[in-house]
Amino acid sequence: MNFNITDEKEIILITLISSILVAYYINFNNNLGIYCSDVYVYLLNALYFAGTNIHSTKSIYLSPVVCFLTSLIFDLGYVDKVAIFISTGILAIIGNIGLYLLLRLRFNNLLSFTGTIIYTTLALNLAWLANGSLDIPAVTFTIWAVYFAILAIKKNPKY
Repeated sequence: MNFNITDEKEIILITLISSILVAYYINFNNNLGIYCSDVYVYLLNALYFAGTNIHSTKSIYLSPVVCFLTSLIFDLGYVDKVAIFISTGILAIIGNIGLYLLLRLRFNNLLSFTGTIIYTTLALNLAWLANGSLDIPAVTFTIWAVYFAILAIKKNPKY
């Protein structure tokens, strides 16, 4: 993965734009409240991963990654619903960077940047951005899995 200076500038710009959107939607979702009942289950699992004895492990079989990341925020002393908004928002930012890198394998800087910004601002993406659900994190992990698979096949199997 060789980056030139224009890639670094565009990645910084994508990170900045994504961070602004995530911060706005964390505030928006905090004011709106949790409107997806699954988020309560993920928060419950995050409490369990943080070491809180909640006497409820019926839903522990669900995807643990977002719950574990949220539990790390809980371990820092911030136990609130916003913690899961923060963890899913960070994963959204990582996904946007991954999409740029994935598009960069095939297209030039401008097309890759434009495609990433279009993806970032799609209405469907914004509807689920930083709301605590697993949709955007799942897309993030898919983007990175495809990116590393292409790198492994085309360039070097160490990826």
